[in-house]
Parts: sequence; C-alpha cells; structure tokens
Amino acid sequence: ERSVQDELSRETYGDLATIAISYILMFLYITIALGQHSDFSVNGLMIESKFTLGLFGVMIVLLSVFASIGIFALIGVPATLIIFEIIPFLVLAVGVDNIFILVQTYQRD
Repeated sequence: ERSVQDELSRETYGDLATIAISYILMFLYITIALGQHSDFSVNGLMIESKFTLGLFGVMIVLLSVFASIGIFALIGVPATLIIFEIIPFLVLAVGVDNIFILVQTYQRD
C-alpha cells in the first residue's frame, strides 16, 4: 500500500500543470481586461496593456501561496491535499479580485 506522503506527492505533482495554466490564464485575463489597446508599440504594450500589473499581481498571489505553505510547515501543521489543491485556486481568485478592486479605486481617485 502507498503511504499518505506518497499519495500527497503524486497528487501535488499531478496538479502542477493545472495550477500553472490557471495562473497564466489569470495573468492574460488581467492584462486584457484592464488594458487599453490603442497603440501597438513596445511602450504602449508595456504601459497601456497593464502587462506589468498583471505579471506582478499574479506573482504576489503566487508568493503568498508559497509563504502560507512555508509558515504552516514551520509551525508543524501537516500537509494535506487541501493545502496543495484548494488553496492555490482560492488565493488566486481572491488575489485577482483584489487587483481589480485596487485598480478601480486608483482610477476613481
């Protein structure tokens, strides 16, 4: 029989592609939804399309997932499938929503 750690390892690495694809899609969604596409020059692409906003927004979300897993590991909370399968998607959804709220608040002021 397989141990819990073996099953956890197998499930975690099996879902890495799904998690990576979802983070890439959210990055593209932020870039397209918040950006303006009037100029197709390099400066227009980087500034008006909100490319860097999408990139750093998704990076902050990804780093927060790693930090939370690290903190829980540090204090000795055992790793479960919920931590590796649910938390990345939940944090991604909340993080992307917060990006839209922050941009809307900034544009209003």
